[in-house]
Amino acid sequence: MQGRQQAVRVGAFVATGLLLFIVGLFLIGDRRLLFVANDEIETTLTKVTGLQVGTRVRIGGMNAGEVTAIDVPPRPEDPFIVHMRLRRDLLHLVRTDSVAQVQTDGLVGNAFIQIGPGSNEAKPVGAGDRIAGRDPVELADVLDEATRTLESFRTFVDDISGDVSGTLQSLTETVDGVNGVIGEVETSVKTITVSTNRTIEQGRRVVESTADVIEGVRAGRGTLGKLVNDDQLYADIKAVTVDARESARQAKTLTSQTRESLERLLGAGGPVEAFLDDARSASSSAEEVLSDLAEETEALKRNFLLRGFFQRRGFYDIDEMTPLEYREFAADRSKRTTVRLWISADVLFSRDASGHEQLTPEGRARLDLAMGTLLEHRRDSPLIVEGYAAAGSSAEQFLRSDERARLVRGYIGRQFRRDMSITGAIGLASDARESPRGDGTWDGVALALHVPR
Repeated sequence: MQGRQQAVRVGAFVATGLLLFIVGLFLIGDRRLLFVANDEIETTLTKVTGLQVGTRVRIGGMNAGEVTAIDVPPRPEDPFIVHMRLRRDLLHLVRTDSVAQVQTDGLVGNAFIQIGPGSNEAKPVGAGDRIAGRDPVELADVLDEATRTLESFRTFVDDISGDVSGTLQSLTETVDGVNGVIGEVETSVKTITVSTNRTIEQGRRVVESTADVIEGVRAGRGTLGKLVNDDQLYADIKAVTVDARESARQAKTLTSQTRESLERLLGAGGPVEAFLDDARSASSSAEEVLSDLAEETEALKRNFLLRGFFQRRGFYDIDEMTPLEYREFAADRSKRTTVRLWISADVLFSRDASGHEQLTPEGRARLDLAMGTLLEHRRDSPLIVEGYAAAGSSAEQFLRSDERARLVRGYIGRQFRRDMSITGAIGLASDARESPRGDGTWDGVALALHVPR
């Protein structure tokens, strides 16, 4: 009887343990999405503070999966790649314009990844796709920014206090100056009054003297009196006036003759017109010679005997190359070595208010860092900006990748003063056979420096 009770207890213990094991297995499998259909996607982050394998992933606040792996970047400037497993029934809420951001529960809670639902116009992501990532806002950074803000405010208050004190001092000095000016004006008014009285007295005397002079002129006294009353002097002045008129007439005739001579010189069929015609003919001949020289140079570039020399020197027209011809050119390693640096679009570009892509400050810094590496090689090596775009149809990919390549080429030309004749740009859609992704595609640009051997 006692042995049977012992067996019952052991059986009950084993059954209870097995039940707990099954319940625990079910809970773990439910958390790891082992009993529901799921797919994996990925995102890129430059900071993974608080993230680890098993960190929860939420979509619109709802638990939707977990982090399965975090790939360490090969270089410091590259981002971390975070792999996530999501429930398939919620994956349609994640679109190509969705953003993954690291958040925490409260101020000091556990970290999790929040994926915002995308817009209805964007395409849903599929298994293995990558969405944009946004770095977490850390409390230390916020406190540091707040400290700098308070320090700036304190400095501003100190400056304002100094300015107010200086303003009050200046106002006091201004009031003192106004009082002094009022005193000087009062003195000046008194002086002006005395001077006015003297001027009135002098004016009265001048009027009396003028009356005496007029009387003397009428009487024929003095030079002016003789001038007014002497008939011979009047006749002499009249003769001088006649001579002056004759001289003016002769000057007018000379001016007319000069004008006619200039018209013959500058008019139709004149020497000046013939000279200008000769100059235009010489200029036209020079343009024809330069045009012929340019055409002959282009012909030399395409001559099979000299084509290799020009290509080694970088003298080829990238605008005339098709993507297939450029890939054949880049794949030829017998004459050149290609140094290629890859930069992704989510780092390089952002969209302005009109929807056009523009370089971000972080993108410019990344380009400066990449060019610093390429400048270690020969400066006469051709540099080709290869543009890539992964979204849209084939035609849309080619157009967008070409725009990206030309935008980066313009920045490099302005920033580093490169010879634009050996700096090209070409759009290659999404076909990137040497992409670091490993799947033969890329979204962004690659700086390809073709160094001659």
